[in-house]
Amino acid sequence: MIIKKGAMFGLDARIALAIFGALSVISGAALYSAIQEARKMQIIRTFDEFEKAVTSYLLDVGEDPEIHNSVVHERVTLELIESSKIGWQGPYLPFSKEGSADHYIVDSATKLKFWLYTEQNTDWGNSIGSAGTSCTAGNPCVYYLKTHLNANTSQSNELAAQLDEYYDGSDGFDKGRFRIIWFDASKTNPVAFLEMMPILSQP
Repeated sequence: MIIKKGAMFGLDARIALAIFGALSVISGAALYSAIQEARKMQIIRTFDEFEKAVTSYLLDVGEDPEIHNSVVHERVTLELIESSKIGWQGPYLPFSKEGSADHYIVDSATKLKFWLYTEQNTDWGNSIGSAGTSCTAGNPCVYYLKTHLNANTSQSNELAAQLDEYYDGSDGFDKGRFRIIWFDASKTNPVAFLEMMPILSQP
């Protein structure tokens, strides 16, 4: 009888360990999912704040930020946090400057750098490069925020897919409000572009 109880106890212990093991796997997966969701929502909130900042700048100053060093896509993004323009009431974001760069600003909370770009409102994503299609007469020219998602997480491709699902219902990286351009052929550095508002001075 004692041997039987001991055997039963051993079996119960193994069952309990198996249950605890299964629960730990489930808990681990749930935790990972919660972390991914929190990261996604933090970035979405930051994107929203960037868009509000650009809107406020345009309303206050009444003109587009300057083109950066004759690079047709890039604007002087630094004007969102530093400017001597008439009507300027910033800083519009709690971001910072990095060195002497004036074409991007840095968000310490997400570790992302943000560029302000102007591109055609056409399908141009899911290619290799660092910019979309240049604005031309007859095609609406739109502001886009640009950022390299791999600066925030090693699961940047997964994050890109989650953001595309949030903004566009997973319509692909080539079109919609949210787009991805791959910085190099390895496709490990997704460059995110989020469409905002039309530029004031259309070509």
